[in-house]
Amino acid sequence: MEIAHTSSQLMQEIAHQHLFNQFWLTLFFVIPMVLVARAVVAGTRYSAILIIVIFGLLMGYLLVATGVSTPGLSDFPMLGMMAQSTIIALAASFFVGGQELRRILDKSKVGADESVVYSTEEIFFGTGRTQVIFIARSFFMLLGIEALTKTLLGTVPETSLGYYYPLIAYMGLIIAVILIDHKAAIANKRLYLRNGLVEMAAIIVVLLLGQTIANWIRPTIALPQIFFVMLIAAGLGAVLYRWKHGPAIRCMLFAGIPVVLSANFVIGGSRIGEAFGLSGMDAVLAYGFFGQIFWMFGGLAC
Repeated sequence: MEIAHTSSQLMQEIAHQHLFNQFWLTLFFVIPMVLVARAVVAGTRYSAILIIVIFGLLMGYLLVATGVSTPGLSDFPMLGMMAQSTIIALAASFFVGGQELRRILDKSKVGADESVVYSTEEIFFGTGRTQVIFIARSFFMLLGIEALTKTLLGTVPETSLGYYYPLIAYMGLIIAVILIDHKAAIANKRLYLRNGLVEMAAIIVVLLLGQTIANWIRPTIALPQIFFVMLIAAGLGAVLYRWKHGPAIRCMLFAGIPVVLSANFVIGGSRIGEAFGLSGMDAVLAYGFFGQIFWMFGGLAC
């Protein structure tokens, strides 16, 4: 009995270590990639996303080519979890899009938002102090909201990481709430934090409603969750077109898409070697990839 108890305790310790290893590895893969991409394009007209595409695909390919992992990176489930959170960043973008659409149609004039003045101190080349905080906060917020929504919807994957989704949700959301740049000039800190909490809660509700409606209407027509999330978020933005953005929306607009794309392209890059192994696919993929890179960079340079 004592041996069995010791063995069970050892397995739990290994599982806990696996969780924290996954967290730090995902953090190491994603955030430095965004910072490096911003440093490469600093002072140019290019978007950091163009660099994230190249670096992400290359990193994913190297992880498989060096034998660290297998195509799809199944050894890094938290990275896959981050890649699946794209809809969260898009929900924030749809809300702001609804606001802008309402202002354009109504020709409404909304005063400039002077509630926050960002810190201009450059921590990394091409990235200021407040921007670094936005990138880190978006990482934790994406993990937290993704874990919480999957837990509430009952769609948690049956993996070793799936048992920790409630803990990931708690840690991610708590850290996202308190991660505020103390050097940024905030007119009303209490209101700023409250707006952030309201925005996080609204994103979660929109995601839950989108999935609920998609499940309800599926017998009639199969529409994805993102379709209803787009309609609900844009509708809310049109109604709340005077809403001044809190920390949640601000960080999602600035870093949400780059963070999720970093995870997506790393996973996509891990399958490049597998794809090139298919007969006749090497020429097609090479033409498509290098053609796209040429038009992205060449088009902006013209």
